[in-house]
Amino acid sequence: MLRREVTSRWGARSVREISKRDVIELASEIAQRGTPVAANKLLKVVKTFLNWCLGRAVIDSSPAEGVPLPGKEIARDRVLTDRELASLIIAVRRMDGPYGGIVEMLALTGQRREEVARMVWDEIDVENRIWALPGLRTKNGKPHIVHLSKPSIKLIERAACSGRAASTGYNDEHRRR
Repeated sequence: MLRREVTSRWGARSVREISKRDVIELASEIAQRGTPVAANKLLKVVKTFLNWCLGRAVIDSSPAEGVPLPGKEIARDRVLTDRELASLIIAVRRMDGPYGGIVEMLALTGQRREEVARMVWDEIDVENRIWALPGLRTKNGKPHIVHLSKPSIKLIERAACSGRAASTGYNDEHRRR
């Protein structure tokens, strides 16, 4: 996010040259794309970086101080019904390519997209039906244990047998073990 949005605009400038107007314009531009949540996230990252600079006496004050979040975030509370979930799983099982397996694992485990897409064999204990996510790959930075259902184990085994292991998030090197 920093590389794509911030460095592309401010990359050649010193952090001391960044003004409050620069911060407001950056956040506003992203919000105007129709992505207010992304604009909020970026502003939080920019504020964190600028506060880090402030704490290390790189800058005397943060140009992001007092800049309000550009978008209103609404908590999502909608969940798929059992029928919708079953329809989704049936549909993705008909898909060609890597995405069907990833979407099915998302539906079966309720885990985040990047966690599923980057799953590797070292994290899986098939015998005990456990997926141990290291803290480096979780949103809160803490290790997480996912108890795997029989259908999710079957999906993992199908991916390994089909040779599509790497394309469904399972590392080829570990598939050979």
